[in-house]
Amino acid sequence: MHIVLVIFYTAAIFMAMMVNLAVKPKAGARITGILIVAAAVMGFLLYGYGYAYTFENTPLAVLRATSSVWFMFVGRNDFSAISAAPLMHEPAVQMVFWGTHLCAIYAFASATFITIGSGAVRFMRMVKAGFSDLDVLYGVNDASVSFAAALAGTGRRRAILMIDDRAALGPYEADINGFGGLILTDSAAGKAAPSFIRAFRIRKGKRRYRFFALDEMPLDNIRFAEDLKEALEKAGVLPQQTSLVIAADESLTGENFISQNGDYGFGEVFVFPPGEMTARALVRAFPPAGTLQYDTDGRATEDFDALLIGFGRTSQCVLKYLIMHGQAEGAGFHVMVCDRQLREISGSFFHENEKLLKEYDIEFMEKDARSVELYDYIAQHLPTLKYVVISTGDPRLDQEILLSIEKTVRSAGSDAAVLCCSRKGIFYVDRKTMQWQSVSPMTPENLCDEKMDAQAIALNQAYHAQNGKTDTENWACAGYFDRTSCRAAADFLTGYLRAVLRAVPRAAGETGLPLGDKGAGLSLGEDGAGLPPGAGGAGLSAKLWENLGRTEHRRWIAFHHVMGYSRMPEDIWEERAKLLKSGRTDISVGKDPARRLHACMIPWEELPALEAKEEKITGKRKDYRAMDMENVRIVLSFPEFTEFPGVTEFPGATEFPGATESTESAEDRS
Repeated sequence: MHIVLVIFYTAAIFMAMMVNLAVKPKAGARITGILIVAAAVMGFLLYGYGYAYTFENTPLAVLRATSSVWFMFVGRNDFSAISAAPLMHEPAVQMVFWGTHLCAIYAFASATFITIGSGAVRFMRMVKAGFSDLDVLYGVNDASVSFAAALAGTGRRRAILMIDDRAALGPYEADINGFGGLILTDSAAGKAAPSFIRAFRIRKGKRRYRFFALDEMPLDNIRFAEDLKEALEKAGVLPQQTSLVIAADESLTGENFISQNGDYGFGEVFVFPPGEMTARALVRAFPPAGTLQYDTDGRATEDFDALLIGFGRTSQCVLKYLIMHGQAEGAGFHVMVCDRQLREISGSFFHENEKLLKEYDIEFMEKDARSVELYDYIAQHLPTLKYVVISTGDPRLDQEILLSIEKTVRSAGSDAAVLCCSRKGIFYVDRKTMQWQSVSPMTPENLCDEKMDAQAIALNQAYHAQNGKTDTENWACAGYFDRTSCRAAADFLTGYLRAVLRAVPRAAGETGLPLGDKGAGLSLGEDGAGLPPGAGGAGLSAKLWENLGRTEHRRWIAFHHVMGYSRMPEDIWEERAKLLKSGRTDISVGKDPARRLHACMIPWEELPALEAKEEKITGKRKDYRAMDMENVRIVLSFPEFTEFPGVTEFPGATEFPGATESTESAEDRS
């Protein structure tokens, strides 16, 4: 029995150790490190004691003990040299001795397996990256590694390659290896050199390549993208095989990298300045227009009032997105910005957005977020406050401010959303569970085109469906400005329309339209008549339809203001009209992209007069109000609105109230 037990336990221990060698590199490396330290400490104690007893010469005893400790890790033991020491005759000490040697041998074997295994794994991953679809991420940091891990978790068969030609990858290497990624730190990869392109067989064909420039230094991202575009063109890679997501200033990059007008570029390009991804995730998760109440005609019954604390880069992006997404017919718009260092940190913003700040009711308070003045302001505005965004750049301060304001808002019975924003994400307190919740902006859903831009692509396709091209082909032909415009419209209208449709009574007179309701369509209006079926939108009243169009027009104007456009002055319009009369065919009378001027940036009521004036010059009549309504109609046809019966099928724009025949979209104005 004794022999059987010895054999059994010996085999069990050996197999357990072998299984442990097969665990993920991150866990194996950690266990190996612990065993090395433990074996070394016990070796010093055992051999130090044994040689001290055996040799009276201290230096000799130290040298022998040190040598024996080293020999432990290659499988040699010197028990016979110290066996004369009294304690070495004790069975318990002998068990410790042999256990220490076993740990040392295992640690050495584990380190060897990891070293050899990591090389083999790296080779296999290199081979895979040369034949499969490829995701290449430039810049190794907390955000990019988390995003790469999320990409790996989507289950798609794509190789993931992370590049950084200067980073200290120690803290990240185990994580990247853990989710199956490949790391390159050489300059050839960091500069997208031809040798890098050849190594991964990046060439013309059916493979798809997604590139993410996510370094924390935007100019380095631009440099990498420029080198990459040149290398891909030389390699003959087709634009439709590629997409680029880049963290940089859109004014420096958007039009420069996309394939258009015969110039080589990436098939898909998404540019987001530092902080903009957070701002976009914010308005998608918490639509500002969704914080308002609406009457049965879709008109807001209250104003949008927001407080923005902190005014660094992220906060500045948030302000622009609030301007674009806080518009609704019937609602006023107001934002208070509070930062104690306002003048010191926001000079470029005020200089670049002087016209924008004149168009909207935005106030600035140069006070500390914990000051009496700010809390006096909050107390005064609590009845109207809808949105509080905290983004000071200091996570601990953000949390302190959020908890304080959250307590104030909650005690007053206000429904205002209180949110912390940073490049890492959006954080808030769930008022039902009182637990911290978060929304990550850098997710595959937000950064990967096929998910992030699905609605924008559908909107663009609706504009150009008559040309016979697919949605992918039409999206590839769209310029960067047009793509950005489609994204803004889809993001806003999806959140806004859900809020409005939930507020509109059903035909039976009940309020609200709950999820999954399969009942009657929407009310036909106060007079009970509204538009006949098939004439105004399957049950939407004429007044409701008009207010939806008015809101979309306000949103469109806000988008253009944020993009740097202004209303075209009358003298410039007349100047362009004369050019058209003289035979110029390369310009439009009401839109001047070079000077960022647009004649349609006027109130809804003034659009018919503009249409008539343009018709005298061009001989064609454009119905701009119908274009706004058409945008709404297209978005209401999205699958997201199937829960609202009676609004998913609409007639063409020519059947809307006051519409005239036109094949142009809101993005084709003038």
